[in-house]
Amino acid sequence: MNDLLTRFQEREWVKSGGVQRTDSTGVLAAVREINRLELVGETMRYALETLAIAVPGWIRAQVTADWFDRYGSRFEQYRLPATKKEQAGLANTIGTDGFHLLAAIYSPQAPD
Repeated sequence: MNDLLTRFQEREWVKSGGVQRTDSTGVLAAVREINRLELVGETMRYALETLAIAVPGWIRAQVTADWFDRYGSRFEQYRLPATKKEQAGLANTIGTDGFHLLAAIYSPQAPD
């Protein structure tokens, strides 16, 4: 629990010093949003890793260089944006990448 509270303090979701309630609605909502962002990012990373094993040449042609930075390491190790606007931007970017990947997978040129 201390690790979780430390992460919240680093992101300035809770103030240091004093007693913090870890069951407050605001804290739970912030955890849920970060969890969802990590989950969707980790899903993309897993899909890309699986495709890199199955069809490495094809997947390299489908992605751009910034994808390697975004999906190269686990999302729990990724420094997620602090503001809601930046988090929404990252979520939109991951969604756009996902739609691009799905379109490539279902295109007639995709390998079996």
